[in-house]
Formats: sequence, C-alpha cells, structure tokens
Amino acid sequence: MYTRNERISAFILLIVFGAAVVNAWKFDVSVFGIAAEKLAIVVLILGVIFFFYVNARPRRVEDLSSQDMFVDILLNDIVIGRSNLDRLDPPMGVAMGSFVATDAYDRTLHANVIEGNDIGDRGQALTVQSSDHGEIAHTGLNIEDFSDGLGEIEISVIGIAQADYERFFSANPHYRAYYDLD
Repeated sequence: MYTRNERISAFILLIVFGAAVVNAWKFDVSVFGIAAEKLAIVVLILGVIFFFYVNARPRRVEDLSSQDMFVDILLNDIVIGRSNLDRLDPPMGVAMGSFVATDAYDRTLHANVIEGNDIGDRGQALTVQSSDHGEIAHTGLNIEDFSDGLGEIEISVIGIAQADYERFFSANPHYRAYYDLD
C-alpha cells in the first residue's frame, strides 16, 4: 500500500475534484459545449477512480534480507542495544539505523544527544559487533535518544574505513546507487 502522505494527497485531490463538480453544477458552466451536469459526473468518476487506484495499487517491496547489517552495540562486552544499519553515507564512511535498547542501556550514560540536547561524546568506549563480519572498527559512534518526545533512538557509526565499508555494505542499495554499481 501507499504511505499515509500519498493516501492523504489522493484524498485531497478527490476533495478538489468534488469542489470542482459542485462549482460547475452551481454556476451552470458549459465547457467545450458539454453541460455542467455531464462534466460534473465525469470529473467525479475520474476522481473516484484515481482515489481507488492510488489506495489499492500494491507497492513494490524489495527483498532486503541479504542487504541487512544487523549489529550489537556493546560496552565492556555487555550488549546495550541493537540496530540494523540501513541508512548509509558511503563517502563519509557513516552507517546509521534505528537503535533498539536493551535493559543494559542507560541514556544518561550512553547517549550523545538526549531530546535534542548535546551531552557530549560517549561513543568512544562503545563497540559495534556484527554476527556476519565481527567487530566494525570506527572512529566514533553517536546515539541520539529522542525516546521521550518522538519515541525514537538513532545510532550513527562514524569513520568506517573505506575497505571495511565496501566489505560490510556492498550489497546495500544505497551503497550500490552511490557508486552506480547496478
């Protein structure tokens, strides 16, 4: 299905079509010799067809199973959270994803940003571990915790060496698109 915004846009267009129908009928407008009543019915039918087309058409879903990079975030061999690093910035050596905290996570100890307030660099002591690739060396790790306001926690792994980056993320569509590999 389409996103919420796409469905809302289709609904707004249906309302606009409806308003055009009402105005055409109200002012007894004739367009290209077609009476207002017939024009209104045609516009209304086209609006309904468009609305149902947008809302019923299935979206293409890609199989991302081979493109996922699931990692554990550790502090002194204790897992404080997990992430799927699915958003990439290849030339900068950065990988980002949603962070799912474990019971060992404490935002006051581990997060760099809490509800938009910069707390400081706390990512140097954290390690990133992939079950497929082992430890991912990095120059920094940033946890942005907006769990109270937005209900989200994001993680950015910064400064991954280019050779490692290619090995870890070469199947990811963002990486492939950036380097025009397809």
